[in-house]
Amino acid sequence: MRDLLEQAVRVGIQAEESDVGEAATGGDYLAWLAEDLEDGVEPAALHTLGLALGELRADSCIDELARNHGIHQALGVADRLRADYADLTAGRRQSRRSACPAAPTQIGQLTLERPPALGGSEVVVDDS
Repeated sequence: MRDLLEQAVRVGIQAEESDVGEAATGGDYLAWLAEDLEDGVEPAALHTLGLALGELRADSCIDELARNHGIHQALGVADRLRADYADLTAGRRQSRRSACPAAPTQIGQLTLERPPALGGSEVVVDDS
């Protein structure tokens, strides 16, 4: 991820935040990514990386560069990192889901169950 920051500077995209109230830019996302990386590689950094990647891909100066330019290589590495992270977290989410028994969902005083047409009961309202 640090290579991505270096390559962005190399093509003229600085990691600096814009003024308060302005729409976020690629520079904002890169600045936030640099801040997140100070704490190490944590989920927040990977989420911010996703925002930065979208902005960098949409930048016309990057699109005009040769495909073997370092920024394109850094983008590819960042994509693979995010994909690996997604695979790891998806596996954890799946194992948590399979460990939980199917149960009706409770929202406030309502209990939502399967409708009668699907072999379940109607919505039950708890007046207590």
